[in-house]
Amino acid sequence: DFTFSVRGANSDKGPLQGDTEMYEGLKNTTFLWHPKTHDGYGHLIMNAMCVGVIPVVDYWRGYHEDAEFTGPRTAGELMEDNVTAIFMEPNIKDTIQKIKNVSNPSSIVEMSSALKKKWDQKINHWSEDIANTKKWLEDLI
Repeated sequence: DFTFSVRGANSDKGPLQGDTEMYEGLKNTTFLWHPKTHDGYGHLIMNAMCVGVIPVVDYWRGYHEDAEFTGPRTAGELMEDNVTAIFMEPNIKDTIQKIKNVSNPSSIVEMSSALKKKWDQKINHWSEDIANTKKWLEDLI
């Protein structure tokens, strides 16, 4: 069973505010319904993806390199249909079926793990930066 909740500027509950509320809001979230077509980067989608929340997106209109929106598409670089994200279909019933097809614990873990792996490959470079900074500081001493 899934519980649906709407958060954002125009929702009854409003947007998630601050790091703690963002974390609390995402930690028990499986899918992020994110149909925006004008959000090429998007802090919410990046925050969700970095903790393994699977985005459901209108990829071809909003995140593909040839999308109508022109701007950075960092989030799109992490998305692969049915591997790290679910791409919406033109027919909502087809999109619902795609979500149902992966709505079992093993598929969710597999997709979240693939998303985390892709995140670490493309985005998370902190460990390398930390090692380089540590070496630089040691060389100064």
